[in-house]
Amino acid sequence: MPNILAIETSTHICSVAIITDNLSVQQCSIAYTESHASDLHPLIEQCLNLCQLQFNQLSAIAVSIGPGSYTGLRIGLSSAKAFAYSLAIPIISIDTLAAMQYQAATDIANTIALLDARHNNCYLKHSNAPSCFFEINKNNVEQFADKNNIFVGVASALFLPFLPNATTIQHIAPSAESIALLAMKQFDNQLFDNLAYLEPNYIKPANITIKK
Repeated sequence: MPNILAIETSTHICSVAIITDNLSVQQCSIAYTESHASDLHPLIEQCLNLCQLQFNQLSAIAVSIGPGSYTGLRIGLSSAKAFAYSLAIPIISIDTLAAMQYQAATDIANTIALLDARHNNCYLKHSNAPSCFFEINKNNVEQFADKNNIFVGVASALFLPFLPNATTIQHIAPSAESIALLAMKQFDNQLFDNLAYLEPNYIKPANITIKK
């Protein structure tokens, strides 16, 4: 019976979840973490204890691969890779925005998941298209004016000045539970990632300021 540990660190939320073969999911999270590095491992231990499992009973590690916080994604993936390597089990990456779409439980063709990328930008995933970096302005936003579209995530509020009648589901945020549920589907189909080459999906490079 597979037991999959899922890790979600793409935003200020730090969450982990364990899903079992009967699709029972146990999630532990911190809503506003100050340090993914210090909070992640205690959450994993807490979740394992609640499920009465040991590390060696895990069948795979799932991880939110991005887009999102550069630091958070690095910490989440490095931990996931370390666990997968030490336990010799598969690793499964899940697109952060795809997991948000899944949470919405709406028609995927009309679901647009959004994460704030600051400076009037966001990360966007429409339907089954790849996640992308998106500049928020009138011309760009109006291409999604279809009344059937549903905008998911807190960042969907950034579209309302241009689409005041748009349908939004703003309470949805990245969660390890949705990562776990999608990962179980990939586990069943034996869709695993290459541990050695797996990298975060930053979409755009980090803004690094070099002091002179």
